[in-house]
Amino acid sequence: MLSRRITRILPIIVLILALFHLSTYFLPTNRGGEDEINIPRLFVKAIELQNSSNTILRRIKTGLTPNKDLIHSICTEGPSISEDITSFYQTLGEGDLAKKLKRAALTYEKAIRASIISANSSSTIATAIKGLHETLSLADMCRVDEALETWREIKPVVLEAIDKLEDTLKVLIRGDPKSLLSNEHTQVYEDNMKLITELLSSLKEASKTMELIEEYSSEFKKVCEGGEACSSLKQKAGGLKCTGCLGYLIASIKSKILMTSQGGRGTGGGAGYAPPSTDD
Repeated sequence: MLSRRITRILPIIVLILALFHLSTYFLPTNRGGEDEINIPRLFVKAIELQNSSNTILRRIKTGLTPNKDLIHSICTEGPSISEDITSFYQTLGEGDLAKKLKRAALTYEKAIRASIISANSSSTIATAIKGLHETLSLADMCRVDEALETWREIKPVVLEAIDKLEDTLKVLIRGDPKSLLSNEHTQVYEDNMKLITELLSSLKEASKTMELIEEYSSEFKKVCEGGEACSSLKQKAGGLKCTGCLGYLIASIKSKILMTSQGGRGTGGGAGYAPPSTDD
């Protein structure tokens, strides 16, 4: 019974010690000691800015323009927060408590760094999502030549957006959200990872869809006229993943290609698919 109580109490004690260490830690600056940095406040601010990043990403998912004020806040406040948390991390020594604080500090720094990357690239990501939505919609309506023309125009932006999202995800996966000092902070961090992953997956699969249509443009046109796709096109279309905010369009095009072999016609939207709600 006693051992169970100790097991329950030990994490609380560790957290209290951690907070005590943080609340009594002040990092001297190069301004003669006039200013002092409150580390717990920086941790909270890092998560607040990451939550702002989540708001921006959710707007992008639904086709809305990113909030410029939130972008400005992340990009102006973020770098100094990242620098100060890194300085704090470097002061920590050895021992179990120090290791826990190091993991937490490292993760808060990753949170703010990832937020800066995604905020700086938010306009590119939003343009890529909107452009792919347009070109996929054209393809789904069997306006193949227009779809391919639009795809060739936006492809460089899409590739850049994919690169930036991959960079952001690489930063996030180096952190440990379970090490953060509250469940609310953990949730914000995990939500950020989920949003980045969903957008990245959607952009990649939408790109694969348009590359497939580009490669098999004559075959896809035949599908649109009610013909049957060749086996190679059907096989590759079968591997497309209908994921993320563009998933319903990918699914409709995929259905159009695959259903021709079952006697369905290719024109119009894929059977049974509709755009997702804005809170998808």
